[in-house]
Amino acid sequence: MKTINFYYLEDERQWLGYLRDHPDYWEEAESFDTLHSNLSSLNFDLTLLNALKGRKAA
Repeated sequence: MKTINFYYLEDERQWLGYLRDHPDYWEEAESFDTLHSNLSSLNFDLTLLNALKGRKAA
């Protein structure tokens, strides 16, 4: 499993965070676990998009 690096802030009612390699994409959640899950999904999506950029359609 790949480790993802992210930064986060805890406010009174929600958590905010972004991926270290993609600071333009923020996520928010009501708990740290949900924020971590959201950031993991975002990391997967962005990694997949980057991998598909170089491919040509058949």
